[in-house]
Amino acid sequence: MKFSHTLKVGLSALLLVGSGFLWSAEDKGLFWHVTSSVGSAHVLGTIHFADKSFYPLRKEIMAAFEKSDVLVGELDAEALDSKKIAKILAKETRLPKGETIEDHLDAAVYSKLKQYLQQENVPLTSVEHTRPGWLMMQIMSRYIQKLGYKAKDGIDRHFIQRAQGKKEIVGLETFVEQLRLFLELDDANALVSETLRSIETMDSALAALVDSWKKGDDKQLELLLIKEPLLSEPKAKPYFERFIWQRNRTMAKKISTLLKEPKHYFIVIGSGHLIGDQSVLSELASMGMQVERL
Repeated sequence: MKFSHTLKVGLSALLLVGSGFLWSAEDKGLFWHVTSSVGSAHVLGTIHFADKSFYPLRKEIMAAFEKSDVLVGELDAEALDSKKIAKILAKETRLPKGETIEDHLDAAVYSKLKQYLQQENVPLTSVEHTRPGWLMMQIMSRYIQKLGYKAKDGIDRHFIQRAQGKKEIVGLETFVEQLRLFLELDDANALVSETLRSIETMDSALAALVDSWKKGDDKQLELLLIKEPLLSEPKAKPYFERFIWQRNRTMAKKISTLLKEPKHYFIVIGSGHLIGDQSVLSELASMGMQVERL
């Protein structure tokens, strides 16, 4: 099976489905209001990497945040604890003792990886004991940051930092759960090959995603992220199930439980979880909740 669309899912997980490019006050973005018979929530779709030029956010978004009782993110405030995250990464992202990434790759793929790392001035010795999934995540992140966008300026961090000490903060997933989505991808050769290939032509794909998102065009995002990839490569469906749809169902159940309390929540999750007929919002609507696009 080709992994080109699998990598698109992986990239969308990194940008749209995981923890964004932000939008200026004039941009529409993806914003909803959800109500149950008891509680209510504003739901904001994000993309994970941003720069400071995209602030301030829309006044309607900030007003909803200020009025909320609880901030809900994909990850809770603990994800900002650099010491805890460093310990998790040291444990989870390294290969078993005695193994190197070369042991997991064919000679031709390993040669391409070495060439890429040399081109990027990354010493092979610094990554040779890294699991392939994490290394590819790092390569994609590095590429995005070359475009000027950084995780530290992302919307999730923005709201968590504003909420710390002022609001209750709840996470829908753990850092380890998100991390293992990438670490447990099974075909290292395909993963590395397609990552290196995709990096060369990712600019136009990112531009289309960001343009659609800034316009608030959820239908176009669904076309780019889900419909077109599945039409081109139906065998990629298990990866959509793994990265997106299964997580959507789990998130929706957790949100529905929260909305049994008479509180107002401000929810920030990746935009890829909020599009299509298997989205978090669709799941919530099927549970009888009212969902309104803002």
